[in-house]
Order: sequence, then structure tokens, then C-alpha cells
Amino acid sequence: MSASAADVPIDVHGAEAGPFVTERPRIAGLLDQAIAPTSERATDSRRGPIILVSAPANTGKTSAVGAWVRTLRDVLTIEIAVSPAESMERIWRRCHERLEATDTRPAQIAGQLSSAGPSTDFADTARRLEQRLARSDRPVVLIVDDVDRLTDPVGVHSLDTFLAVLPAHVAVVLIARHDPPLSWHRYAREARFTRMGEDVLSLTVAEIRDVMLRQHTELTDGAAERLLFLTGGWAALVRVAANHLAGRSDVAGALDQLERSPRPVSDYLVGDLITALPADLFDFVSATAVLPEFEVELADAICSVDAARALRGLVDHNFPVVAGGLTSGIRSYTYPGIVRAYLRGELRTREPAAREQIITTAIAWSVRNRRNHGALRLALDLADGGVLETTLLECGLPMAIDGDLNHLLALLDSAHTVLAGSPVSPLLHALIACDTGDPDGASTHLDHAVALAPALDDPHPGDDAMTHLYRALLVQVSARIRGRDVVGLIPALDDPPSRAPDDLVIVGLIAAGIGCRAVGEHDSAERRLRRALALAEGAARPPLRVRVGTELARLAWCRGDALSMRSLAVSAMSLARTRAIGVHDIARCAATVAMADYLLGDRDDVAGAADLSFIGQPHQPGAVVVVDALTELSELIATFDRTAERYVSADRARRILAVMAADDPAPVPTCVLLMSVTHMCLAVGRPDRVTELIAIADRSHGPRPEAAVASAAVQVFHGRWESAHRTLAPVLCDAERLHPHTASSAWSLEAAVACELGETRAVHLALSAALGVADRTGVVAPLLEAGAAVTDALARDIGTFGHLDGLADRVLLLATTSDRVDHARLTPSEMRVLSMLPSAKTAGEIAELLSVSVNTVKTHMRGVYRKLGVGSRRDAVSVARSTGLI
Repeated sequence: MSASAADVPIDVHGAEAGPFVTERPRIAGLLDQAIAPTSERATDSRRGPIILVSAPANTGKTSAVGAWVRTLRDVLTIEIAVSPAESMERIWRRCHERLEATDTRPAQIAGQLSSAGPSTDFADTARRLEQRLARSDRPVVLIVDDVDRLTDPVGVHSLDTFLAVLPAHVAVVLIARHDPPLSWHRYAREARFTRMGEDVLSLTVAEIRDVMLRQHTELTDGAAERLLFLTGGWAALVRVAANHLAGRSDVAGALDQLERSPRPVSDYLVGDLITALPADLFDFVSATAVLPEFEVELADAICSVDAARALRGLVDHNFPVVAGGLTSGIRSYTYPGIVRAYLRGELRTREPAAREQIITTAIAWSVRNRRNHGALRLALDLADGGVLETTLLECGLPMAIDGDLNHLLALLDSAHTVLAGSPVSPLLHALIACDTGDPDGASTHLDHAVALAPALDDPHPGDDAMTHLYRALLVQVSARIRGRDVVGLIPALDDPPSRAPDDLVIVGLIAAGIGCRAVGEHDSAERRLRRALALAEGAARPPLRVRVGTELARLAWCRGDALSMRSLAVSAMSLARTRAIGVHDIARCAATVAMADYLLGDRDDVAGAADLSFIGQPHQPGAVVVVDALTELSELIATFDRTAERYVSADRARRILAVMAADDPAPVPTCVLLMSVTHMCLAVGRPDRVTELIAIADRSHGPRPEAAVASAAVQVFHGRWESAHRTLAPVLCDAERLHPHTASSAWSLEAAVACELGETRAVHLALSAALGVADRTGVVAPLLEAGAAVTDALARDIGTFGHLDGLADRVLLLATTSDRVDHARLTPSEMRVLSMLPSAKTAGEIAELLSVSVNTVKTHMRGVYRKLGVGSRRDAVSVARSTGLI
């Protein structure tokens, strides 16, 4: 039985940076001096410092910088390593993600959320990172390792542009094996560039003596100078030499032996270090050196030697084992680069086929144990197209589900050359596009996949996972894009491949549920989603449970059941709060909770999650959350009454709904949302926007009752009560078949019309009907938005609604505590006058600008005062600003 990684004793060799790097005041001092401008936020136009650490491999660049980073205090540090063939867009996104994860001060990031989704414009992604860095209230150090891997000219230019506008409180440390082609002369001219090369990274005589003392070997200055000459001061080589000389009484003789060796010093030292190992430990290090890093259990899988015992043995033999980071609480290990390179070369000489076998075994172990990132890195290192394709299919799907999109996208970039003719990469890109709310992008990627593998689109294909994934994605895309046939694609998703992983089966069932919901087959959708939920619970996959719970809540929304909607969404959200869930899944779930709270009238607990900063915040142009249109629109609707930017929020909601109405083939919930967006547009005095939405909905879905109700609301806005009554009449005749939100909106609006027309009995009947809808489904939002006249009528008739009196009391309480200004009757002319009130212009000057008479302006001003409930121009401006009207 192997001991856990935490039980393996690692001495000073196990320190990540090595014993000689922990105290290198010379290098730390240079780095501290280089980033000195970041200590205080600049008040002028200065730019941030740039440090280039450039030297060959095994000179200790990364270790030296890493040890220095651990000495920093009150500084945000972001460390990124560039993957081979990785695009600059992915690098910017990973930097932004690390920054958001590190800088968690809510005052600075309210309403902002890092995006893991893809982008077609990495210049925009870089700009967002620049803006986010500029908002930080602490010094920031951005460390980018392996910059020499960045070979794309466009990416290099993007990095150069980023460095040119670096804020003064941000320092960038670039680590590379050679100088990348950037504008170093310009940065040097601006006195903000520092280069650290081999001369700085090489250990000094004093540092070499310190290393030897840590290994209980004392060197004279002369012996240390000889060792410096032999090793060039390279950190990794000095470390190996320290092990070579440890415990020797004749240090001078050992150094003479090194000088006389016909082999390079590095080969001699490493060879001497390795040949001193027993056979079993030599076999262990030869096998594990093939891997970039290994866990104890992984080493057990690829070696015949007990890994925990072998690691203890290596420590006893002073072999340089480097303890890496923790993954899920498990320690990983590796060896210095120069040692690994020597061991891999020896293995290739002795057993040419061993490397492939070890990596293949390690990939299989990593897949079984959900080390998806590690499995894909190994498959890329093996560079076998078939193995890489299979591994991507097995690991890419769970990585996307877990929200690890940035790493997945970087790995897909690296795999592009190996899998240029495989459909796996476009399929995974389509999956990411679906998850980040980009159905058009997903459709493009699916078309590319079919072009590479036409068999994917065969109506009777073979039983394989790739085809099943293609069908699941195609159904999701078809459910969101007009003109696609969904019904014929769904049955195949009920019969997954015999050996399909749980994740793929569940994703297929979710897609089938979404497809059934899109065509109005709600019972079929619920059966499939319930089955998916059971499988997700059995497989212990919280991210999938959140996804299924959110889709079930949205299905309840389509049925108009706000009570079930909130229960399902809150249940899913409870998992999102306690597990590592993808950011897009959290956003969708939280927005669904927020929408349910809005429908139920629970405005004080929108989203049911005060700790989620992106819910309850107004929409901010340029915000980096990438979610689907329905999620963003839900958030805008749910937070409208409390936002300070009501006009911006209403206009954004109108734009989103216009796109949804034109593209979405399903009228529910798109057309149903027209009720809420109509309220938003009328609340800011823009009935013309509602008219535009009605026209789009009519073109896309034909005559719909929601369009008629919205038209009646516009007529009420203009005071055409009789016209509104006639418009509502045919809708109310068939009210039982309406969506509950539509029915509640129609009855609430009818109550408002009847109040103005003085038809007391009609008011009571309309209120009773609206309360009946609320009693069955929980939807009370339309009653709360109907205005003061309806609220007054409800208070007057309380006690006459029978078993609905309790609900009527609750609606009255909600209407009272919401404390909303009834300004939904402001006309466009009144809005124009209101927009000019903050200025110092007189009524006459305003009349001249608007080309109307002074009396007309004064009439509009009186109307504004009355509707806002104020008595002066100053109060009108104050109320209008607080409610987002201006």
C-alpha cells in the first residue's frame, strides 16, 4: 500500500526553488528595485516597469523569480506560463481570470466577472485586462513565463502594445530562453526596462558556498571559484554538484576529477549522481522522469517499485527531488530540468519503446482519475494523433463542463497542428461556444466538423461518442436558431453509445430536453431532464446537476410556474455556492433565481445570493461576463426596479429581446418576456421602442397575444383607454390558454384601464382573475407593475376576494414596501423636457430648443412634477436621477 503524497518526507531538496534560491538577495534586490515604481499609484503619465529575465534552460530563471515572488507583501501577483502554439487571446483571458481570482475586493470588482469564454477579437480582450488592471487599488506584478514560445507576429504585436500602455502600478516580468522581438529600445529610452541575463542569474562564489554549507560541505573561496568555473554558475548544475560533493572529505580531489573528465561537466555530474542509485531507484527515476510531474499514485501505476518508498530512498541518497504544487490536496513531484533531460536520454538509449508505453499508461491513469489537464498535456507530448484525439474527447468534455475553458482552449491551440484533419477540435470549440451563449459560433464550428468528417451527419452513423456529441450540440444549436429542424434529431440522443462516459450521456439528455422544450413538448423535456438529473447525482457531478437544475427551472418558467422555477433554481444554486462550478453555469443559475424572485415579487432577495456580485448589478457596457441572451435579459429585468441606470438597462433589454425575437424559433419565453421589457421601456418613456419590438415579434412569430397586450400597454401610456380596452378584449376571452405571465399582465392592464374608465365591477373581475393566476403559479410581478390606481383598487376591494384575500394582502404589502415612483405615464414630450431640467436653462430657453411654446413646456413640467410626486424642479431632477430616468 502506497503512502499518500503528504506522507512522503521531502527534505531541503524538495523545496520548489531549491536550497540556494531561497536566499539570493542580489537577484531579489534587483527585482525589487526594478518594480519600485509600482509601490504607489502614479499620479502622472508614467508607465509600469518591464523586467526581462532572459537566459538558456536550467539557469534557474523561473525558480529565482518564484522565490522572489514569495517575498512580496501587499502585491497582487499573477503568474502565467505560455503553452506551445497558444494564442495571445487565450493568454490575456487567463491573465484576467487569475487577476479576478486574486483580487477579490468587492468594492473594486462589483458587477465584473472573469470570462472563460472565447473571443474573436483578442485586442478587445487585452483592452479589458488593461482596464481591469487600471482599477486595481494595489500594486500588481504580472509574470509571464516561456515568452519565447510566443511566435505569432500578431500575438507579439499585441504583447508589445500592452506593454506600451502599462499602468504605473503594474510591473511585468517576462521570462524567456532568448529575447523576444519587442520594442526594448523604446522601453529603455523611457527608463522602465531592466534586463537580467546569465550574468545576473549565475550564482556567485558566496552563494555557491552557501549551497554547499546547506549540504554539510564547506568550500574554500578557491574551491567555490573552481566550481563556479566548472558549472558556469547555473542553478540546476550547481544543485547537482552540491549532491555530488556532499559528504566527501577530499573536495579538491573531486573537483580535480571533474576538471579532468573528457565528458561535459553536466553529463559527468548527472551521470555520477544517477549511477550511485540502486537499480530499483534508477528504474523509478528513469520512468518518472518521462513525465513533466507525477503523483505518488501515478508513479505506482507506471513503475513496479513502490513510489512512496522510492521517494524516501531518493531523499536518503540526496537525489534532487523537487516538490511541486498541490492538485486537489495531492502533492506532485519532479526533478531538475537537467536531470530529467539526462534520464530521458538514457531511457531512449536503453529502451526506445518505453517512453511511449509510460506516457500511454499515465494518460489512462489520468483519465480515470479526472486529471484531465495532465492527461491532455501528456497526449500532446506524445504527439500521436489517434491518442490525442481520443484523449481530447475523453477529457475535453469534462473540462468544459467544469468551466476550465481557458486551459481547454489553450490545449486546443497546441493540438491544432497534430489534429488538423480531426473533427474533435471543432466539436469542442462548438461545445465551448454553446456554453458561453454563442449559437452562431457553435453552428460554424459544427459545419467545420462535418466538413472534416462527413459521417457525423449520416442519419444512420456508427455507435461512437464523437457522433453522439455532434448530435447533442446540433440539437442545442438548432433549438436556438430559426430554420433548424429539432424534432428529427432528438430520438438519437435517447440511445447513447454503449461505452459512452456519464458526462456525454448526461449532456445528450440535457440537449434533448432543451430541444423538446423549444418545440413545446414540455412533458418530454421534463422526462429527459429528470433522467439526466438522476444520472448526474449518481455520477457525483455537481456541475452537471447545476446545469440540469437550471434547465428544469427554465422549463418551469416556460410553463409559467414561478414557484417551481424558484425551488429548482435555488436547489441548483446551493451546489454552485459550495462546489467549483463553471462561471457561465453559475451566471445562468443565479439569473434564473433572480427571474423567479422577480416574478414572485421577492425583490429584496433578487438572485437569492447576495454573495454573487454579478447578480443585482446594473448592466455595464463592456462588462466581461459572456452569457447567453436569456441570462442577461433575465438579470436586467429582475434588477430593473433597483438599478440607478434605468434608461441604459431598458435600452439594453430592448436590444437583446429584439435579437431573440428575430432569431429564437420558440415563442416561449421570448414573447412572454415582451411583457416585462414593455414595462421597462414605458417606465423610461420610450413607447416607440415597444412598437418596434411588437413589429419584430409579429414578423417572427405571427400574431401573438403577448403582442396585443404590449400594444394595449402603449395605448394606455398615451391615454387611449378605450382603444386599450378593445385591444385586450379578444385576448381576455381566451385567457385560460395564455401563458400565466401573459394572462397576469393582461388582467392587470385591464384592471388599470377599467379604473380610468370608472368601471368598478370590471376592475374587481380583472383583479380577481389576476390574483387567481398568482395563486396557481406565484406570478405577481404584473400586479406590482400595474401602477398606483390598481394598487388603490386592490386595497379598496380587500376582503371581497374570498380565499384570495390572503394573497391580495401580500400583493399590497409588496407594493407598499417596494416604494416605487409611478412614473410609467411620462410621455415622450415630458421625457424630453425632463432631460433638460438639470441644466440652468429657463422654460423659455427650453421652449426655443424644442421648437415649442413656453406654455407647452410649462404644461409638460407640471405633468412631470405630478407623475414623479414632487413640487419643484430640483426635486424632479433628484427623483429622476435616483430612478434612472436621466
